[in-house]
Amino acid sequence: MLKKIILVPLGLLLCLPIWAQQSGFNLPLNYAMEMVLAENFEAAIPAFEKAVEIDSNNSSIRFERAKTFRAMGRYKESLRDLDKCLELQPNLASLLIYKGEVESEAGMYDLAIKDFSQVISNLVTDDQKYRYAPVYYSRAKAHYNIQQHPACIADMTSFIERFPQNGQAYYQRGLSYHFMGQYEEALGDYKKSATYLPSNEELLYARGLTHYTMGKYDLAMTDYKEALLLDPEFTDAKIQLGLAYDAQRKPEEGLKLLDQVVEGNPASGYARYIRGKIYWSTRNKSEACTDWEQAVELGFDEAKSSLDEFCRWSDF
Repeated sequence: MLKKIILVPLGLLLCLPIWAQQSGFNLPLNYAMEMVLAENFEAAIPAFEKAVEIDSNNSSIRFERAKTFRAMGRYKESLRDLDKCLELQPNLASLLIYKGEVESEAGMYDLAIKDFSQVISNLVTDDQKYRYAPVYYSRAKAHYNIQQHPACIADMTSFIERFPQNGQAYYQRGLSYHFMGQYEEALGDYKKSATYLPSNEELLYARGLTHYTMGKYDLAMTDYKEALLLDPEFTDAKIQLGLAYDAQRKPEEGLKLLDQVVEGNPASGYARYIRGKIYWSTRNKSEACTDWEQAVELGFDEAKSSLDEFCRWSDF
C-alpha cells in the first residue's frame, strides 16, 4: 500500500531560493550557487560536496546539487541526491514529482510512472486534482514513451478535464489514438489542438501521418506541404511527402524529394531506405538494392529484410 504523501503547493520546494530554506551560513554553498548561476556546473559540484560535508542533513543543499547534476546530464547522481532528500523529507509530493521528471528525462519511464502514481494516488479533493493535474500529463508522457497508449490516453484525458484549452495535451492524446488505430479520434484531437496551436508543423505532420495511414493521400500531402511551408528543413515531412507522391503514382516527384533529403542528410539510413522503396515501386531494382545496402551500412537495420527478400547481389 502506498504511503500517504505530503501535499504542499506544487513546486514550492523548487521555487524557494536555497538561502530562504536554510539556517546559518555556508560559504561553499554560496560559491556553488554563484557557479550555478554562471552555468559553470563543473566548478559548482566540488563546492556542493564541501557544503554537504558542513551540513549533511540539509535536504535543500542536496536538492540544489541534484538540479545541477540533472543540468549536466548526470542522472544517476541526481537521483541519488533526490533519494536522500526523500529520506530527510519522506513522501514530499514536490520531490517525488521532480524525481519522476528526472527519471523520465533519463529514460527510466517505469520508475517515473511509479513516482507519479504515488502522488496521484494521494489526490483526494477536486482542488488537489486541479493543482496537481500536470502530474497526470507527466505520467501520460511516460506511458507514451513506452508505448502504453491506453494509459497515456486515460491520463491525458484526466489532464484535459481540468485544462481543456491545452493544445499540447490534445496533440499528445491524438498521437496515442493514432498508434491505437483509432484514427478518427486522433483527427478529432488534432482538430482541437489546432485551435490552440495554430501554425504548428509538428501537429500538421502528425495529422498527415494519420491521413496517410487511412489512405487519404491527397489530405496527407496537403498536411505535409503546409508543415514544410512553416519549416522548409523539416526532413521527416519531406520523406513522408515523397511516400505520399509514390502512393499517388507520382514516384518521380517522390524521388526528387528523397534525393534532396539524402543529399542534405548523407548519414540518414532511413532516408536511403525510403528512397529504395520508391525506386522499387518504379521497378528500378539496382538503385533500390543499392540504397537498402547503404541504409544497412549506415545502421538502419530495418532495411535488412528488404535486402534479404528482394535483392540478389549477383543481379545488380
